[in-house]
Amino acid sequence: MTDTTGARPAAVLVLFGELDGGVGSVLEAALGARDAARPMVLDLAGVTFIDAAGLGSLLHIANRERLAGRRITLADISPQVERILDVTGASHVFAGSHLDDQESGSGIVGCGD
Repeated sequence: MTDTTGARPAAVLVLFGELDGGVGSVLEAALGARDAARPMVLDLAGVTFIDAAGLGSLLHIANRERLAGRRITLADISPQVERILDVTGASHVFAGSHLDDQESGSGIVGCGD
């Protein structure tokens, strides 16, 4: 089958562990190394904890991508992360989706212990 829409498959970055203050630079490096023309999906199924600094990193990256005309999508959001996004009102910043239609394997990042 040929893709006639011109859409490029998403790059999926799989995160796991704790998303805290130490992860911002790791995420920046991983996102900087990707093909910017591909949509980015952050798979958060393995994230067990997120604090204010981790949420700040996600929001900073989402804002930067938005200003560049791109969007970060969160997928397979763990209940812990979903609760933080809802409580803080940050859930509206991200488009939620499932990985069923995405091409995965672009990268795996451990967030912390």
